[in-house]
Amino acid sequence: MHAANLHSDRLNLDYLRKAAKDLKRAIASGETDARARFEAVFPGSRDPKLADCLHVIARENGYESWPKLKLDVELRRADRDELAARLATALYYGRPRPVERILTIAPDIAETNFPLQLALFEEDRVRAVLDAEPERVTVAEKAAEASRLALDPLTRVCISPYFRIRPDLADTQLRIVRHLIDLGADPNVRHEWPDDPKVKLSVLYAAMCVARNLPLAELLLEAGADPNDNECAYHACEFETLEEMRLLLKHGVTFPGTNALFRMLDFDKLEGVELLLQNGADPNEHLNHGGNALRHAIRRGRDGRFADLLIRYGADTSQPDKGRSPYALAAVHGNSSMMEALARHGLETDLSREERFLAAVVSGRRRDALELWAQDKDIVSRLSKAEQRLHNGFAAQKGRLEALELMNEVGFDPNMTDFEKMTPLHIAAWFGHSDYVRFYLGLDPDIGHINMYGATALGNAVHGSVNCPARDEGDYIETARLLVDAGFPILPERGHLDIGSDEITAFLEERLAENGALQTSG
Repeated sequence: MHAANLHSDRLNLDYLRKAAKDLKRAIASGETDARARFEAVFPGSRDPKLADCLHVIARENGYESWPKLKLDVELRRADRDELAARLATALYYGRPRPVERILTIAPDIAETNFPLQLALFEEDRVRAVLDAEPERVTVAEKAAEASRLALDPLTRVCISPYFRIRPDLADTQLRIVRHLIDLGADPNVRHEWPDDPKVKLSVLYAAMCVARNLPLAELLLEAGADPNDNECAYHACEFETLEEMRLLLKHGVTFPGTNALFRMLDFDKLEGVELLLQNGADPNEHLNHGGNALRHAIRRGRDGRFADLLIRYGADTSQPDKGRSPYALAAVHGNSSMMEALARHGLETDLSREERFLAAVVSGRRRDALELWAQDKDIVSRLSKAEQRLHNGFAAQKGRLEALELMNEVGFDPNMTDFEKMTPLHIAAWFGHSDYVRFYLGLDPDIGHINMYGATALGNAVHGSVNCPARDEGDYIETARLLVDAGFPILPERGHLDIGSDEITAFLEERLAENGALQTSG
């Protein structure tokens, strides 16, 4: 069969999938033309998979990959309202690929659509609308009947990632924002998060933490946006630099009552922690009864430098954490650097049997751990609930596989959930720790288990491929492959094809096509 013609009336996904299946069959039956077509894309001899043949069909039609061809077909077959809704969604969630494709297919889609004019920084049209109807400057509107996003104009402009696609419009975006504020838009306006309408997110959060547009965030702050919005201080800790945090500090952000210090301690950012401490963060403020900042640093695997810093700023070292001294807490988390630092401060303490057992387990000292366990097979059941969930925390840290294997051997529950209903498998998937995922899949996990956000482990991997702060260190393709091969369903209706990186989306699209049908259960 010849390649599908994109200008043909037969243009549809079923036809294209059939073309790929026909190509695969033709190669299997020895047709030289089919083999030549395949090797033009995949040089050398190999047995083609259906995903490979889909890729060939895409390349023959001028596309880089099957997912890009599939997206184009879907968009070309959509009506104008659906296109507008999809464009608005892509602009809200920061998905450049569908934005560019929709604008290629329908370059005039914003011609009479005020919400899209805002998100695409069409300054002249925006000014014309507001000159005629100035009251719309504060009205939340949808971009299409099919859209679920009703946003006020300021949020619509500020959350848009279009400045990354069109950097030449960055100054235009800033001018539009100034104009909206001059007309009465509130720099502290909030909008309902579509995934949970009970959550109200500030426009500063939209600019700084979603669009990651620092000049725009600075403009909003100078116009009176409140940096104490219960979101920005926390998420500013996740950026690679401290510019965002310094900007918030310049405009009066405060840390008491927030979890910003704890969030900064989730990362190996000594300078960031000191910046917060220098500006009023309290090292003795507690988070969810989990102890102060020193104890959080120990749990998160921070090294001894953080202990020195926190103690210098007055961190309380005297109060035990569920009966554990800071030194014992470091021991049961396998944090030798913290133990050494605490000992230098005169804080070394004797360890109980349970603490010696845990220290051996989490440090991977197999012989010591098994010897103590053999003497007391119920020792795990007597640990605190937090300690029975230590492997959940370790699943977020690299280099813990040996400890995780030993913890399973001595009776730690591999399906234990944390306060977000995350199992160790969920957490490993979020971080793209494919070696941990492979290990936990060997323990027959519950494929149907979902966390408090409604995500399976595969959903966590998809979401993490874009949103995990440590995503560059994860292997999300291998993680997804392991999960799909283990039977985790790919669920388009839960965003599996929309919220991930281009690479993981391409992988999942090809696996769906290889399976021949969308999986919609589970």
